Amino acid sequence: MLAYARAQGLSAGLIFIDLSAAYYAVIRETLFGKGLSDRPVEEIAAALNLGPEDLQELARLIEDEAILPQQQASEFMQEIAREFHQHTWFILSGDSTMVATYRGTRPGGSLADILFSILFGQALKRRKSGSLNAAIPSIPWNGERTPFAPPCTAETPHRDVADVVYADDLCIPVVCEVASQLRHTVSAVAADTFDTLAPHALRVNFGPTKTAAVVAPVGPGSRQARQEMFGTLRGRAPIWAESRGMQWLDLVARYRHLGSVIMHDGSLTADVKHRLALARVAFRDGKRRLFACKDIPLARRATLFKSHVLSTLLAGVGSWPRLGACDWKLFSSGVFSLYRQLLGLRAEGKWNYTADQLLAMSGLPSPQCLLHIERLRFLSQLVRHGPDEIWALVGQFEQYKEALRDASGWFLSAVGATVGLGPIDQDWPRWSDFLTHSPGKWKGVLKRAEAWYSEAVRLRATFDGIVRTAWQSRRPSSSTPLTGLTHGCLLCGLAFASQQQWGAHAQRLHGYRNAATQHAKGRVCWACGSQYATQARLRCHLLSSARCLQFLQQGGTQVPPPDTGTGHVQAPVLRGWGQAHLPQAQPEVCYELLCGLVALQGASDQQIYDEVSRHVAPLPVLRRTLSDWRDGLPDGDLRASASDVLLVLSPEHLCSGFAGRGLDEQVEADNFQPILLPLRLCCPAPAPPVLAFGVPHAGWTSTWNLEACSVQQVDLSLLASLHSRGVRCHGVFVDFPAPPHGSLPLLSPPPGPLRRLREHCEWTHKLLQVFCCLHRTATLGRPACLRLALKHEHFEPIATWVDQSSLIQARRFDIEQEVSSGASMVSSM
Repeated sequence: MLAYARAQGLSAGLIFIDLSAAYYAVIRETLFGKGLSDRPVEEIAAALNLGPEDLQELARLIEDEAILPQQQASEFMQEIAREFHQHTWFILSGDSTMVATYRGTRPGGSLADILFSILFGQALKRRKSGSLNAAIPSIPWNGERTPFAPPCTAETPHRDVADVVYADDLCIPVVCEVASQLRHTVSAVAADTFDTLAPHALRVNFGPTKTAAVVAPVGPGSRQARQEMFGTLRGRAPIWAESRGMQWLDLVARYRHLGSVIMHDGSLTADVKHRLALARVAFRDGKRRLFACKDIPLARRATLFKSHVLSTLLAGVGSWPRLGACDWKLFSSGVFSLYRQLLGLRAEGKWNYTADQLLAMSGLPSPQCLLHIERLRFLSQLVRHGPDEIWALVGQFEQYKEALRDASGWFLSAVGATVGLGPIDQDWPRWSDFLTHSPGKWKGVLKRAEAWYSEAVRLRATFDGIVRTAWQSRRPSSSTPLTGLTHGCLLCGLAFASQQQWGAHAQRLHGYRNAATQHAKGRVCWACGSQYATQARLRCHLLSSARCLQFLQQGGTQVPPPDTGTGHVQAPVLRGWGQAHLPQAQPEVCYELLCGLVALQGASDQQIYDEVSRHVAPLPVLRRTLSDWRDGLPDGDLRASASDVLLVLSPEHLCSGFAGRGLDEQVEADNFQPILLPLRLCCPAPAPPVLAFGVPHAGWTSTWNLEACSVQQVDLSLLASLHSRGVRCHGVFVDFPAPPHGSLPLLSPPPGPLRRLREHCEWTHKLLQVFCCLHRTATLGRPACLRLALKHEHFEPIATWVDQSSLIQARRFDIEQEVSSGASMVSSM
């Protein structure tokens, strides 16, 4: 709703209403009419503190507008409902005395849900303020239940989206063309709703997490509207309800509704963090005895992890639109973090697994698969049971349509050849028919798609392991893991890959706070005079404005006592006198260290180092401070001592360990580039024969002068089992069996039946192991040849690496590939 209003340039708000003991407070006579009991209505409603006008309206509703008779329910239905709600009682926990009750429906039963839904719905329809109809969002919709409807025109009919009701939770969307009128519209709609619910004994719970509103003013006048609502009124709107007088409605920036966190700007960051937090809590509850217990097989732990942790994480994410780059990184890294904990990699200390290897070891779906499956499942529910209002909104939600296109592309890449569906935006009628009339088959196809991607992941994981066994990484290896690092803790002797990692360590163990945090007092920047909504916003301002921060660090102004009050997150910034009087920003230094160094007279290098190590600050800042101080010294022993300290002031010389994870380890793991080294021919002893699977090619044996050598046939399984070290022989030749389903791309097979993919993966797995064995044999100085009935482009990137190796040195290792036409190509290295 907020996305649609923003796209149309409308100011919008969502009013969330929480009812107090909704099921217990229902006055049954409003459902069934009078005569349910012999007690007067005033006595039944005495505990509800209804005013005289509300009691009079309640009596009128019971006499003339009872819900079930008004809905023309059958006599049998009314009698059954009456019987269920007569002579009711309950027992308090730990007590044996029965207590009679004359109010409320029977909580926990399906009849209670039905009756309360009927009552709640009819009560909302009785709102009297017809002048507020303009606040109801009206969405253009031509009546087609499709996300990919043609563009709307002026003649397109509209669909009103009035109330979103689930059990006793109510959300009222409102829109307003003028931003300055948004607060008045929200107040009027809320007051009308409260006045309507009061005679039905439905009481409203007030509070930021109970009954509140999320508003998003946009367009001309929005800044003034934000200043009024979040500055002057401090995030509260007055509600003038006739039944209760004036009350205050909290205007919140975020609200948790039905398990989702809704932000005023439509961002999903808070919702992603919330769901990941719930998943971590679910994982932590069973970590010790279940998920991290090595006595339980990993496959069983993964199954329980999927049902207990992933189900908590994925509840409702099918309605997410396409995630932005930051939100996707947050979600993906959170999922992989849980997978790593399940695998227990922290204890092993090994982090350089690729994403495919992690997924193959755990047997769990990738984050992409999790999102796409949930979106497609939600789409199937929407097609079968979604109301028209949702379809009208989906047709206007471009980000969600992009997410559906991504999900359908993922789906068709796996099973497109078996389901006969085209792209979802071009073949929607067939998609809709399939989802509507074959729900069971749809669930099976989704499971097949998930299994297809699981097999593809295992195939890529095998490839990642094989190529890293056959070749070394092109990334230059340092003599020590501390080489090239610039961040470290001098107190603990630990090096870090980034300032963020060091900052977390220093804050946790040494009480470190950066300069922006130290000088962010209150909400006003006393360097430029700007007032921010919260202290966190002020801190962000100081982090981004070096001129203001350095002015405050140098004591350029007398800062008054900070304002301890907190503002609203949506309050606009009130600009002050500006930065024209501020000096230009200089490179960051540690002023406390600089003062300590200036006080030194005739100090040795050890005394200088002790002074530097006393201060907790980023190591580059300490080096820069020491360098600036040294540059201002005259030639002499003190300057020489400072230069000596600068020479050793780096993690490589002062740190004995590395903490955390390198920034480029995962990047390097997922983007492997091999070092192609020249191979040397070693003359073997005359005893070893030529190992072969199949008949060695005459051209190959003559090239390497192997005609006189004996040939010993070997099994492919033996070669595959020796893939990590190769074989000792005079030479090795393998005429590998043809692919089971023709020449297909090695790592990206086309969509098709799952059985065909499994056969292709099994063949590829053995091929990669045999190739690795032959390559390791070639590194020992023995000629090796692999004959394949596979196209050159289908054996990428190995074929390219072999071709590049052939340009480096003479022929040592051959791969002969036969194309479908019968021609052959020999590439050597």
